[in-house]
Amino acid sequence: MFIRNFIFLIVLSGCSSFQEIKGTVDFDGTFTNSDKFHFKKCLSKLDTNFKLYDLSVTGFAENITSEGLEFNTKINAKLSVEVEGSEEVMYMESSRVNTTNYISSNMAEEENKRLREMLLDDFCTILLKNA
Repeated sequence: MFIRNFIFLIVLSGCSSFQEIKGTVDFDGTFTNSDKFHFKKCLSKLDTNFKLYDLSVTGFAENITSEGLEFNTKINAKLSVEVEGSEEVMYMESSRVNTTNYISSNMAEEENKRLREMLLDDFCTILLKNA
């Protein structure tokens, strides 16, 4: 009885994690694991092969008050992409403005993660339209 339930659990978990991947996405060392997961999830429906490299995400404060508090933090991201079958390299750039100022470092870190994902979504949208 236990073995039958255990086998059923293994089969069920294997089927739930199965995802059909049509194309491949190659990354260089500038991507975090969450970035790679985000792009693979976004581009999994395409049967095109991509090579993504030189991802840079930088942030800076556009406006600093006399107390040293940052407001209107701007985040820029740049990405280079090679698409299989095309000899030209696409250079993409996107930016977002964060108008909230969190004193708590945990809240600021979560906001930066959210903005980074939004920038990656911008790149995915461009790749989905052009591929």
